[in-house]
This record gives sequence, C-alpha cells and structure tokens, in this order.
Amino acid sequence: MSQPIQETSFLEDCITKKRPVQDIYEPLGLYSETADARKEPVFVVEEANVLLVKIKNYAEDVKKLYRSEREKMLSDLVKDGMFAKEVDSLGEQYGKQT
Repeated sequence: MSQPIQETSFLEDCITKKRPVQDIYEPLGLYSETADARKEPVFVVEEANVLLVKIKNYAEDVKKLYRSEREKMLSDLVKDGMFAKEVDSLGEQYGKQT
C-alpha cells in the first residue's frame, strides 16, 4: 500500500519540477509520442491530450489562487477532498467504462 501523499515528497517534487511529468502519466498507461522530456507530452489518443489540458487548467487555477502563499498551498493540497469535485468529474469523463 502506498503512503499518503502528505508523507511523501511526490507532490513537492512535482511542484518544484524535480519529478518529471512522465512519472505521473506513464503509470496510467499513457505514453507520449514525444521522447523529449522537456517538451509537452503528445499522446496518440486525443482524449488523453484533452485530459492533459483540463488537468493543467486545474493546476493553473490553484496556482493563481495561492499566488504568494506557497506553504498554505502545499498544506491545502494534501487535504482529503481538495480536488474531489474535479477528480470525480474527470473520472466520469475519462475513467474506465464498465
């Protein structure tokens, strides 16, 4: 079982760009047609590209909301349910269909 995000440096590494974006999308089974890690990923499946844009938009909204309050942002991001509405919405649109 994985550790809760607040007990790992995963979130911090993503925010500070110490962790490559591939560490996020490859475990989901998504692979970029672009091999250069410095460039935006481009996925074969267009839905994955649309999903990437939506996720980036959520991240930009959070960034704007916490403009100069980095520590508050980090503490709020690890709270349960921080992105519950957004994650549920994305899950309904892009999650595994049964």
